[in-house]
Amino acid sequence: MKIAVFSDTHFDTETMRRVTEKLRPDAVFHLGDMVPDARALHAAFPGIPLYHVAGNNDHDRDAEDTLEVELGGKRLLLTHGHLFSVERGTAELFQYAHARRCDAALFGHTHEAFARCRRGVWLLNPGRGGRRMPSPYPATYGVLTLEDGRMRWELVETAENDV
Repeated sequence: MKIAVFSDTHFDTETMRRVTEKLRPDAVFHLGDMVPDARALHAAFPGIPLYHVAGNNDHDRDAEDTLEVELGGKRLLLTHGHLFSVERGTAELFQYAHARRCDAALFGHTHEAFARCRRGVWLLNPGRGGRRMPSPYPATYGVLTLEDGRMRWELVETAENDV
């Protein structure tokens, strides 16, 4: 199972649309900032399951702050990260995910890509998916592959033809 993972797209739905068109993932995760972007992507690809959470810039109360999903035999926690203070580190997020027996916690918020395994729990941040907002970090997205009980994470910088 291949999952496209976006966060912090900040109204850049075109990049997400082109990446999704190219990847043809089995599912999409959107980790907040902006929920309308996730909904627009789902409208463009209604046949691809989309899981999303609210970020600190989302004021849509129809979106959850955290979501736990089981896919490919793995328990995955989705969150934007601001409620776990990830801008100051991942300890609080790790503790929460570990206590809930998650295999991975996927988060955004910092705009900086991150991947680290701590005591069997992967902490994964795809960075910022949107190219419109100025940032010291490149625009990136993640590809999470779940296969034969294993997880593989790939970070991809968006190419010029993705915009």
